Amino acid sequence: MMRKTTTTGPGAVRRNSGKPSTPRVGGHARGARHSSSRSTQRPRTHASRPSTHTRSAGKSSRYHIPGSDENLRIIPVGGCEEVGRNMTIFEYGRDIVILDMGVQFPEEDMPGIDLIIPNISYLKGREKDIRGIIFSHGHLDHIGAAPFLLDKLGYPVIAGKDLTLALIKHKLEDRQKGSTKNLKTIRINGFDDVLKLGKFTIKFFQVEHSIMDAVGVIVETPAGIAIHPGDWTMERDKKGKARVDYKHLAKLKGKPSVLLLESLGAIHDKSHGTYEEMYK
Repeated sequence: MMRKTTTTGPGAVRRNSGKPSTPRVGGHARGARHSSSRSTQRPRTHASRPSTHTRSAGKSSRYHIPGSDENLRIIPVGGCEEVGRNMTIFEYGRDIVILDMGVQFPEEDMPGIDLIIPNISYLKGREKDIRGIIFSHGHLDHIGAAPFLLDKLGYPVIAGKDLTLALIKHKLEDRQKGSTKNLKTIRINGFDDVLKLGKFTIKFFQVEHSIMDAVGVIVETPAGIAIHPGDWTMERDKKGKARVDYKHLAKLKGKPSVLLLESLGAIHDKSHGTYEEMYK
């Protein structure tokens, strides 16, 4: 059951005592954060579902400058200089494709906030231009905001592999029972699949990650090609051989013009055991 709350500031909530607390979700823009102060805590479990909390976005004209048919626009909505809230907008002309919709978990100095979601003010008034949303894999920092944002965007078509889609459906039902009936999905069966989304051509490639059904994404437009592997690792077998080879990406027709890389842990050069060794 939802309760009245008194807002004491952006993202802050004073809760009535004596009643079950309601999780809050912060969706306002945030600056860079240092990993040394990052909290590893996870949202508390509540009987009632989270409710969103965002700052006023104002008029969409303040945020959106019309694109052109000559340029590919890449807009990171979250996930830059922070861990979580991964979401990237690709825009070419009137067509928009989105990669991932992740949440970020709060730090210790954010009382009353259980989840932080991307600010989608840029997309206000452009919902009908969204040709599709691609999900690279099923970790919460890449799919966790889907239950909050898909509804706001009018449930555009989403694409992902089997496990990823199943996890998204579970999160939607967990937030609002019956909401999965609004989903329009495209199942990625294999790395040879090709999606045509407006003027975008979307292709996929194998990546090594700690969850099944992770994919890297190739975004092709007349203006150029962008590659985004989502989250990825460079795992080696017992003989030191790489499990996944990425050299084929250099041979793409048209040649890539933009490479976007997730870099968490990039400065750690110490090797670790194989998955087989860790699972023993």
